[in-house]
Amino acid sequence: MWRFIKGVEKPQSKRKAIDTSYFKEYDKSKRSRKFSEKWTETYSWLRDSASGMTCSICIDHDTTSKGSNSFINGCTSYKLDSIIKHEKSKCHQRSVLIQSGKSKPIEKTDAAHVIHSLNRENFNKLEKMFRNCHALVKNNRPLSDFTWLCDLDEMKGLDLGKTYRNKGYANTFIDCIAELEFKKVCEVIERANFLCIIGDGSTDSRIKEQEMWFVRTCVEGKIDVKLIGISALDKASAENIVKGLREILNQNIECEWEEIMARLVCLACDGASVMVGHRGGVSALLRKEQPAMITIHCMAHRLELCLKDACKSVHLFNKVLNTLIMGLFYFYHNSSLNRSTLMNTFEVLKGDDPKEKLLLPTKAGGTRWIGHHHRALTNIVTSYKYIVTHLSQLKETGERVSADSKSKATAYLRLLKSKEVVYFMLFVLDFLGPLRRLSLALQDQDGLISSKHAALASTLSALERLKER
Repeated sequence: MWRFIKGVEKPQSKRKAIDTSYFKEYDKSKRSRKFSEKWTETYSWLRDSASGMTCSICIDHDTTSKGSNSFINGCTSYKLDSIIKHEKSKCHQRSVLIQSGKSKPIEKTDAAHVIHSLNRENFNKLEKMFRNCHALVKNNRPLSDFTWLCDLDEMKGLDLGKTYRNKGYANTFIDCIAELEFKKVCEVIERANFLCIIGDGSTDSRIKEQEMWFVRTCVEGKIDVKLIGISALDKASAENIVKGLREILNQNIECEWEEIMARLVCLACDGASVMVGHRGGVSALLRKEQPAMITIHCMAHRLELCLKDACKSVHLFNKVLNTLIMGLFYFYHNSSLNRSTLMNTFEVLKGDDPKEKLLLPTKAGGTRWIGHHHRALTNIVTSYKYIVTHLSQLKETGERVSADSKSKATAYLRLLKSKEVVYFMLFVLDFLGPLRRLSLALQDQDGLISSKHAALASTLSALERLKER
């Protein structure tokens, strides 16, 4: 009111005047606050910087409150209370959640669980389709079988939906399965200190050269042999083979060539000159980059070559295998009439003995594996009386068969009734038994080198006993 009355001065304040001398003395003697290293023992995210205290979690993950969050730019209030307040703040807690979410594998995050629960039905349908594609690849079936496999699942009562059920998506599913499997191979390679690369060549249905590559490792006593890929070659030269190996290592395994070479100790392959040549072979090219590498000729393949060389000068061996066994195979394989009449002969002669069985002649050529020769000879010897009886019927003049079949039956019958051929077949069957077991032991990918030597010693002992018998 005093402002509106003339001649009245402003009344004095009843509050006592504040004595500022105390604050002046405090300013002179107050303590200087600074960062304490003990705080980091409780608050692991706390950092000290030239601009003040900072939060490592908020700096990395807080993208919404950088202007208002003093622990991003630097907090100069070196007080424990400020640290506690920041830890309880919403921006810090949000940053902690973001960090924990990013540190988990994608499939274990909350978002992945939410997506999985929302799409559980679709995932169940895709899982059945992936299993069908995996079965096709494992059993060497064409991709066109994928459609009717899905139809079969529908007939069984399984719900696969109406989408993705075609050849194109089957190829996509197989690519995804292969990518996941190659990641597993990469993990095995990363754990191994030493590697052995195994290579072999073949031709596909287009008569195009293919080179298959495997890697063999041993980690903590566990032996693994994994496929690393198949490279298609225009020409099977040593340079192209090495180039194809580099490409599949880069594409499928995503491993650096220098890293593989640093751990490579061995190349295992067949005895072809393009692989083991001392000057221009694949082993020679790899040895330029890894001088400590050794080359091992496949032991099972060496056994096959030894047998071939040993029997090369034996006239009866070629006569029995190439002429008689292969001839009988094609004689019954290419003619359904000959095959059916042989079965009828068996039904008449077998009697009531349930142990009697008919084994059709099989192919002994095509590969050099001893097991194929042993099986072909076993089938001929087991079904000897039925085959001889059937061929005797075909050569009779009253049988209505072609002149070609009749002349072949006469020739094969003459060989089967030859004393030296029968004796030689039984002789070959005797010594192929131990060699077959040795070949299978050498092909065992999980066996150790000590077991191979034991199998070799056992085979030599068995052959010595056959000699004495």
